[in-house]
Amino acid sequence: VDDDEGHVEVHFIDSQVLIGNALGDPVRRAVHVYVPAAASAARKARDHAAGGGVEGPCMPVLLALAGSYGSGASYFPKEDAEWNLKTRMNRLIREKKCSPVIIVSPDCDTIDGGAQYLNSEGSGRYADHIWDEVMPFIRSRFSIPHDQRWGVFGISSGGYGALMHVMMRPDLFACVADHSGDALFDDCFKHIFPKVMNMYREHGGISKWYHDVYRQQASQDWGSRSHHGAGIMALALARIYSPNREGGKEGLGCDFPIDLETGTWLPDVWSKWTSFDPVYILHKHMSQLRTLRLIYLDAGRNDEFGLQHATRNLHQQLMQQGLNTLSDEHNLEDPMVKVFYEEFEGGHFGTEWRFD
Repeated sequence: VDDDEGHVEVHFIDSQVLIGNALGDPVRRAVHVYVPAAASAARKARDHAAGGGVEGPCMPVLLALAGSYGSGASYFPKEDAEWNLKTRMNRLIREKKCSPVIIVSPDCDTIDGGAQYLNSEGSGRYADHIWDEVMPFIRSRFSIPHDQRWGVFGISSGGYGALMHVMMRPDLFACVADHSGDALFDDCFKHIFPKVMNMYREHGGISKWYHDVYRQQASQDWGSRSHHGAGIMALALARIYSPNREGGKEGLGCDFPIDLETGTWLPDVWSKWTSFDPVYILHKHMSQLRTLRLIYLDAGRNDEFGLQHATRNLHQQLMQQGLNTLSDEHNLEDPMVKVFYEEFEGGHFGTEWRFD
């Protein structure tokens, strides 16, 4: 490892909270950690101190959540890739555009392509895995104070997870960056159901589709299963937001918010989904959000899933609640300055440049 450059460590946690998860996914989970040179130096000083009495600097820690079908490794592909956070962070720190920071990227992928970083009986306790297993492990390994709040960021489903986590556990997080995160489910999810209804029907119903298509394709990468991506996404989301392990549609462990034969919308089921929609629930969590130092929201003006509309909605709600948009003349210490909001030229994909 170059002492002047940050490096990536890969650790493994044998999760206890994921034992017996509904999808039968592995409980041994990798955690990718970007360790800046300053953190390595501090750790060496502690290791060599007599009696272990040397305290390291208070190093900021960020939790990085990948999008659907991604894991912690997604942020650290080959060295020259635009997505490689190690290469990007080393450059930003070297150019003094960023202070040294530890970045922790957990693996919360599932056979369905992810669990939205939530606890659900239909997928597993992935929020608990982060809060009760990943974060304590990192605190111990890097001597992070227990009461130090982290930052959390992500893109797409990862952005959604980031925003949900600060609403659920503001005691753990001090700031959030939500890049094109899932929200306004009426806009970004409802439209997939007419397509998947036809897809399931063409294969003889969802049960036959599940056994003939899903079981062969669910564990493959996104590129090889993109034709059936909407069908897989619909099933994955139903398992997360409206699980029904005792029954559900054709024994698949969930209820769909639409009658897959007639297209009749089922409000009782849909209400379970919207109870996890940031646009619907943001107002209930304003006391938690007011404790944050910064809420960063952005999306492409031409987002393929319409998430620019969701981001505008979230920003508008925050403004209506009295939070201000951050600008150059504002001080981050101002208790009323909480929100940075931007729409950029582009869509949902190829946005890695936004991490600068």
